[in-house]
Amino acid sequence: MQRANSCSHSLCTHSIFLSLVCCPVIPFVNPLFFNISYIDAAINNIQYEGAATIAYGSVDLTKGYTPPFFQVGHIRYSQPVDIWDSVTGRQEDFLTRFSFTIDTYNATIYSDGIALFLAPVGFTIPPNSGGRYLGLFNTSTAFDGPQNQIVLVEFDTWVNPEFDPLMQHIGINKNSLSSLVYASWNPGSHSGNAINVMVTYNSTTKNLSVFWSFDDEPVSPDNKIFSLSCLIDLAKVLPESVAIGFSASYGFQAERHSINSWEFTSNLDVVHHLPVNPSKKGVNSKMYRILTFITAPIACLLLVILACSCFFMIKMRKKCEYQAVTHIDKEIVALSLKFSRQELLIATNGFAVDRKLGQGGFSQVYKGFLSSLDRLVADKRIFAGSKHSEKVFTNEVKILSRMIPRNLVQFIGWCQEEGEFLLVYEYMPNGSLDNHLFGT
Repeated sequence: MQRANSCSHSLCTHSIFLSLVCCPVIPFVNPLFFNISYIDAAINNIQYEGAATIAYGSVDLTKGYTPPFFQVGHIRYSQPVDIWDSVTGRQEDFLTRFSFTIDTYNATIYSDGIALFLAPVGFTIPPNSGGRYLGLFNTSTAFDGPQNQIVLVEFDTWVNPEFDPLMQHIGINKNSLSSLVYASWNPGSHSGNAINVMVTYNSTTKNLSVFWSFDDEPVSPDNKIFSLSCLIDLAKVLPESVAIGFSASYGFQAERHSINSWEFTSNLDVVHHLPVNPSKKGVNSKMYRILTFITAPIACLLLVILACSCFFMIKMRKKCEYQAVTHIDKEIVALSLKFSRQELLIATNGFAVDRKLGQGGFSQVYKGFLSSLDRLVADKRIFAGSKHSEKVFTNEVKILSRMIPRNLVQFIGWCQEEGEFLLVYEYMPNGSLDNHLFGT
């Protein structure tokens, strides 16, 4: 680990030097993280709007059967969340986990639902957005209005045929109340019980995924975890900085929506670029010539330094990338098993075509049988030789080792050998993790 840090330090020294002398000063801030496990009045990084109120360690977005009808409640993180950078083109990987409860009061008819949303900073409850509009849209914006900049994961409890599938559903939406992808659910059967959700975004693959489970349905071989996945380039939908929060509403048929806990993590450093003031008109031409005379030789010197640094960085890149991956490997040793490539070759019959379960943009997934564990597995083989293979592997390992609960993603082990990068999951005949395995 120390060698990897030393190598990274050498590269960073050259990069930082060039950045300081060639570019405007840009401050870096740490990746964003917050974890709110108990909500009370002392929490100062949450904003409340509409009907949202604190209630015994949680927050009620709507209370249900409390006048007036068509209630809407919002909570949001109080600070802007940076998700991409227009100057560098970088995007953030992020993960958020939360627990919520819907109480239908044992009624047979109830509405309307709750949603996690990402929207422009300053976004507030739109007028006339109660009921079916989930507190996020109204009649002029519900159908992908040109002004819309919003992405949401909705837990819809009322069927609106004009923009919903003909079922109560969980969906991923972009700029509209119509879901891009969705799955049916029955909120009434889980009334009053906690629903645990995890939403992840992979900025490399543009894959937005949502996983959920129910407290009243323990994880078992027959009932594991539910998931949805959708390709969305957030940089093409949302501004660089967004508000993130929750919205809930009901119409004439009430229900209570409560947020019990909330955690958010972003993987990458966020870069804030200071505005550069343009030169004022009328700058003294003599001063301009003096500056040119001084800076020209400096620029030439910097070009020489840049050329030398690039040569050095190219030479060291592969070595450092390997050591970086080794560092990541150490992080998951305690959480999973390490397999040899030979074991996985035998398990999948040499990655035979008839064992292939599916293929994504950077990987293929094969069905296998590990005799050492006496169990069926799904081997995710990241394309060898791809310039993105190591990045895809390390990004997924970061999420698996640091953030994703073991009971949500059935992760067994891994292999990094002879240029191959493989991840081993439990094989699931019902395909509940297909989107996760094939999405990256």
